[in-house]
Amino acid sequence: MNTELVDSQPTSTEHFLAEHFTTLIEQAYKLDKIDELSYERLRRVSIKTLDDADNAYSDFSSCLRGQLLERIIKGADYIEKNGPVPVAVKRYDRLCAELERLDGRYTDGNPA
Repeated sequence: MNTELVDSQPTSTEHFLAEHFTTLIEQAYKLDKIDELSYERLRRVSIKTLDDADNAYSDFSSCLRGQLLERIIKGADYIEKNGPVPVAVKRYDRLCAELERLDGRYTDGNPA
């Protein structure tokens, strides 16, 4: 029996993680959480091992965080130039809360 061939085949766990990852990036793209270039790059990720999955999810998280930070900075620039327009401030606050959730710091409005 060729164990190298068996070892290189994804298990059901890796297969599940690959399908889950694909679903996540598709949803993120549809919701404008990631741009098209990032979506296309992440679609090419191959998950055959748990290490591959760990790297893919880490890359996805970094991508989400980076693009969220860009939106926060644009919002801050807009507010600085145009004053505290209520709609802009509300969106800025929502984006900041989203970043806190992504970073695991969200406290539902209560100080940590």
